[in-house]
Amino acid sequence: MTAVLTERQQLARTLANELGKMSNVWVTSPLPLDDHKKLRMQIADTARNEVIQVLKDWGWDPQFVSILPRVCPTGLMGACIYEVDLPRPRQAVVDDRKIHGEIATPKKTSVELEGIRKYLGLK
Repeated sequence: MTAVLTERQQLARTLANELGKMSNVWVTSPLPLDDHKKLRMQIADTARNEVIQVLKDWGWDPQFVSILPRVCPTGLMGACIYEVDLPRPRQAVVDDRKIHGEIATPKKTSVELEGIRKYLGLK
């Protein structure tokens, strides 16, 4: 059984696949991406400038998160964690501006209110 992915999750999967094709880039976010998470990736220091430039050329703004070395067969490799915030779906605004209570539906006027209106010259 396969779950239907949202547009944001499909975008995250596509971006993760494209980043996975690059050398020295690892997507560390679990997919499908949670609605409240950013796409997180680890980029080796040797490829950082090139990958960041490619992401910016694609219209993304990667944000630095932390330094976390990558373990590889030759030892530790200098690498940093970056995040890309994917657009979230816009929430529909509910029009709840209706005024409830006495202002919207006035009660029947009593004799006292009629007297006050008559005294103020409103009637």
